[in-house]
Amino acid sequence: MSDSKTTPRSVNSLEDVVRRIASCDLHGSSRLWLAFSGGVDSTVLLHAAARAFESDQLAVVHVNHGLSPNADAWELHCEEVLIAFRSMARIWNSKVGKHGRVSSMK
Repeated sequence: MSDSKTTPRSVNSLEDVVRRIASCDLHGSSRLWLAFSGGVDSTVLLHAAARAFESDQLAVVHVNHGLSPNADAWELHCEEVLIAFRSMARIWNSKVGKHGRVSSMK
């Protein structure tokens, strides 16, 4: 038998997700920070967050680690999606190497 206090309830609609995001405790922050990969799951989450918060309350971050041959294409896709949402967006580029990494922020 599952414990309702620890087992997440199922989500039946995007409106359920929007309500849950809107009820998030931002712990004194003025923004909800959302990690955005550009994939289906994070895109749905971005849509829900954009409905739950004003654009100046939503900060979106995409990190391009450069690990995939498609990393730059994913970064471009994320930039295009984020322009449409007009949210505060940051894209970090990170070169992951054998002995550490070098990062830059756009």
